[in-house]
Amino acid sequence: MRQNYWLTYSILIHLLFHFLLLIGCGGGGVSSSNNPNGNTPQPLIPNTIQLPDYIPNLIITSPKNKFHTLSKTIKVEGQVENVTTLTLNGLAISITNNSFSHNFNLKNGKNELVFSALSPKGKSVTLKKTVYLGVYNIITLDLTSSLVYSTVSTLNNMPEIFSYNTELFQSQQISEGSQFTINKEPTLCPSKVAFISIDFLNSTNNSITNNNDPEIGFKNPALSPDCTKIAFSSNILDKTNWDIYTLEIKNPSNLQRISATPFNEDSPSWSSSGKKISFHSTLSNGISEIYIADIEKDPIVLQKIHSSSYHELNPDWAPTKDEIAFQVNSIATALSRSLSQPQSPNMEYNYSNIVKFNLSDNKPFSFTTGENNFVKPKWNKDGTKIGYINNKNGKICYRRVDNNKNEECFNIYADSFDW
Repeated sequence: MRQNYWLTYSILIHLLFHFLLLIGCGGGGVSSSNNPNGNTPQPLIPNTIQLPDYIPNLIITSPKNKFHTLSKTIKVEGQVENVTTLTLNGLAISITNNSFSHNFNLKNGKNELVFSALSPKGKSVTLKKTVYLGVYNIITLDLTSSLVYSTVSTLNNMPEIFSYNTELFQSQQISEGSQFTINKEPTLCPSKVAFISIDFLNSTNNSITNNNDPEIGFKNPALSPDCTKIAFSSNILDKTNWDIYTLEIKNPSNLQRISATPFNEDSPSWSSSGKKISFHSTLSNGISEIYIADIEKDPIVLQKIHSSSYHELNPDWAPTKDEIAFQVNSIATALSRSLSQPQSPNMEYNYSNIVKFNLSDNKPFSFTTGENNFVKPKWNKDGTKIGYINNKNGKICYRRVDNNKNEECFNIYADSFDW
């Protein structure tokens, strides 16, 4: 009798399970399908639209339905299931093997992407994504500080500019701090700080460049010693090539092209007189080397300071003398080319060290040696120290010019800085 009871109970439970299963599947809902393998069905439209990975042109922030890009045209793609019609902002998107891929043109600022899908039984679902198209501009602010730096914010995963009091060991944010503005690459002069801003709100209120074309970029601004001009790298006149330019802060329309080569130039730095600008260029055989432009000559003359077998980057002119510090990427532990084999331009670099070059006698001096990863050197204001980013610990470090063996570091994690 007990066995018949349990048998009857088991049959009822089994029938109830199948009845509930039929109720759950009988509606033909668009977000599920018959699934004999028992796997979780794919959603009608994915939670995340996959955008191309342009680095640093694509920044994906939280929440996941918001994206930021510097590309006028983006590709949206994904998987759909049980869908007969898919539209984006009212325009039909073709579906092949339950997949879609579509190029979408953006306008500056905020763009709403509205996906609508229709199932075979006429049920519909809508998914909204927001994409912000940003533009580069150069921002200047009045400031007196001993050190400025950029670092990635822990709140929104975007770079922000900070000032640092080297006596009180305190940092203070000085950039706008908008959720949709990236600020980076600060440079100082006695009364101003300049930096690159990427504006995703289609607003250029504080900009001196007033750019609204996302295909135009600016990199590594450098303030002149008298704070009246800015030198920078840009593709403003030739979108396929980066050259060095200068403009006057009070008259930004007075744009001067310093280099006009078919190669890329970057990282300008002013001489203390304000009459010359150093920068690095791939003008010679694809190797990045240090050049000087005499901007008071007409036409402007470009002069390579010496020939190199290694990539030399990020020059910084001493504030009190004719010396330039720059970064050398090499497979060697020092700037000793006679003892090392010349590298291939495509070689993956193992070490980065700082070289100090005296323009009076045209001799390089290995300011740091060893298996280091020191980048972006910067002289301090009185020329007694050379600072740099130590990529092994991410901190701003420095060495005294008269004692280059001992390294000291600020407890600051930074991507770039000036002091």
